[in-house]
Amino acid sequence: MRPLNPLDFPLHGEQLIEASAGTGKTYTLATLYLRLLLERGLSVTEILVVTFTEAATQELRGRIRQRLHDTLMESEGETAQRLRDAIVRMDEAAIYTIHGFCQRTLGDAAFESGVLFDSEFTTDETPLRLAAARDYWRHALAEADEAGTVWLLSQWSGPEALLAAVAPLLVHPEARRLPEAVDIGVLEAARREAFETLGAIWREQGAEVRELLDNAPGLTRNAKSYRSDRLAELYAGMEGYLAQDKLPPNFELLTPGLLGASLKKNGTAPEHPLFEVAAGLAHAHHDFEAARHAHFLGGAADAIAASLERAKAAGRTLFFDDLLRKLD
Repeated sequence: MRPLNPLDFPLHGEQLIEASAGTGKTYTLATLYLRLLLERGLSVTEILVVTFTEAATQELRGRIRQRLHDTLMESEGETAQRLRDAIVRMDEAAIYTIHGFCQRTLGDAAFESGVLFDSEFTTDETPLRLAAARDYWRHALAEADEAGTVWLLSQWSGPEALLAAVAPLLVHPEARRLPEAVDIGVLEAARREAFETLGAIWREQGAEVRELLDNAPGLTRNAKSYRSDRLAELYAGMEGYLAQDKLPPNFELLTPGLLGASLKKNGTAPEHPLFEVAAGLAHAHHDFEAARHAHFLGGAADAIAASLERAKAAGRTLFFDDLLRKLD
């Protein structure tokens, strides 16, 4: 890194200037603009200045115009003539916000970009997004069976919550969604097999497992481990929950991970084949639910995005992100 001197700063290639507030960024920019006019012989229509806000755009335009005027007062001959021409044409200067530049370029190249001449720019597409999300939510509920409806409502409280979840995918439609090659059918089959295996062991040896957990001397008994009321809730839920392909409350009490983490000093964990099967079921259930959630979310994002595009096309409307994508 070297100190900045705007008078000998390179006017070619990609250059980065790092500066904090109040260090003369606008002054430096105006100096570089002046050098591009005089040293490189560019016109005001060939120099692009991009900033973040409309207020900054207007300030830059005024500061650059003033800088050209001040320099003109000390110039003569060809240099003075170039400055006069630039000042006269300052209304044509390409000084924009990022989105303003995109909008201007798309309009100038309407045939190439496919943007309609009479498109309107909107700063808030929330109503259109919400309408698309509500349409998709109604469709999803109409297509779902009872179990699917229960699952949907357990994941999102309504279309507003779903829209909040898919919003990042609407902003970045090019983002890769991971994992990219998940066969939900395979995951569901593995989960179902694990449920059936555990259910069979529990029906045959459940009493033995209960005896182990109730009386193992090495286990701690508190609100986060093997207290009697937590075990009672687990036992009460096992039969019904397993039959519904659901994990009962406190299911983690059956897994080796929690057993090993809930030991008294010098205590040993009880052992039983069911505990390893329970760990496999917990893993299979987690994998399926994660894939199911991601699969639905991806489909919802695609459908909502497509509906949103149709609505904006029908209304001849463009939003901030549309300007960036279409210019790209």
